[in-house]
Amino acid sequence: HRSWQWRWRSSDARCPFATPTREQLCARLAGKRIGLYGDSLTHQFFASLASLAGNATRAPVPRECWRLRHLKCVSVCGGTALVCNRHHFALALDVLPPPLPPNCSVRARVAPLNATFAPRCLASFDLVVLSTFSHWVGMDGALNVQTCLREGGAAMTSGAAARAAVEYTATLYDAQMRRDAAFLSRLPSASRRVLFRTSPPGYPPPDALRPDTRGGRPPVYLAPSRDLAWVDAYARRESSPFNHHLFRRFNAIARAAYDAHGLPVMDVERPMLHRVDGHMDPLHYCLPGPPDFYSYVLWNFALGQ
Repeated sequence: HRSWQWRWRSSDARCPFATPTREQLCARLAGKRIGLYGDSLTHQFFASLASLAGNATRAPVPRECWRLRHLKCVSVCGGTALVCNRHHFALALDVLPPPLPPNCSVRARVAPLNATFAPRCLASFDLVVLSTFSHWVGMDGALNVQTCLREGGAAMTSGAAARAAVEYTATLYDAQMRRDAAFLSRLPSASRRVLFRTSPPGYPPPDALRPDTRGGRPPVYLAPSRDLAWVDAYARRESSPFNHHLFRRFNAIARAAYDAHGLPVMDVERPMLHRVDGHMDPLHYCLPGPPDFYSYVLWNFALGQ
């Protein structure tokens, strides 16, 4: 696939955007520790950054992070920088409220925030980028609630269960994002250290956007989409594979929570909506390819001069 050939270009002088060379990327990474926390797209971000920086070798986690599970680190740029990734497939909730039927349980790891985020560990990083959308709307979250409502004590129809599950999960997500942001804002220099990344909606189904060819599985888009007219209709749907039609609503919830506590947002929603090409399955992108955009955004706007 040729998704790696496409690059984002800015024609607005107020928002310059360049694609760095490996030397330029390493110049800004030098001496820094970068922590990435989130879902499988965050793992692709980790793979992209490590690959673009080069000379990646397995590295021990920082001493402050020894007790934080699911954290893996690599040294990059000839050992001058450290990039770590926490890829965790369970929700990290500190509150799991009603109303769910008595025999309905959500697969979530209920944990206090100081265990979820390990402040001493996060404070040891120069920059931490978080993103949690996929698991909340997917099998760990809304889809699991929907199944529970439909097959469990509520005995709802499929449509009613889907709507109820989305509303329950959105309410929970809003409360959790606010608690997360409030907690993280108390880290030293949090406004320069903590960054929330918004999420794209995954691979658009062919009934939302006509593919370039139907010969592939899934149907193949050969280039980025210039027209985003399909997005509004897709975001208004009641259901979609993996619930990714909820991206706009859940991104807005996270933006509001992190903005309210003075924490910056790496808002990649709109540019990534164009990247309908370059998927290797309904959720994940090819590498090299679209996830490299996250690394370029990091270099242009978050790592400093």
